[in-house]
Amino acid sequence: MLVHGGVPRLFDWEKVAALEQGLVRRVPAHVVVFSDRRAVAFGMGAKAQEVARQIARAAGLIWIQEPFRARRPQHKEEAT
Repeated sequence: MLVHGGVPRLFDWEKVAALEQGLVRRVPAHVVVFSDRRAVAFGMGAKAQEVARQIARAAGLIWIQEPFRARRPQHKEEAT
């Protein structure tokens, strides 16, 4: 569960496809991208970076460019 803006959000970690960085109202933010292309932005800064690391760990993502981009492993050997 991620609490964002005082609102708890439950994530199905299997459906998390990636973590990206994007603009929300022209402000950079970390964004969780789901396999159905839905996205949830959750902020920037040190606290948001730690949340991004926790999401990546829980969802089994690998970092492409830490702490800005992570994705689901494409091959078995990437997951190790």
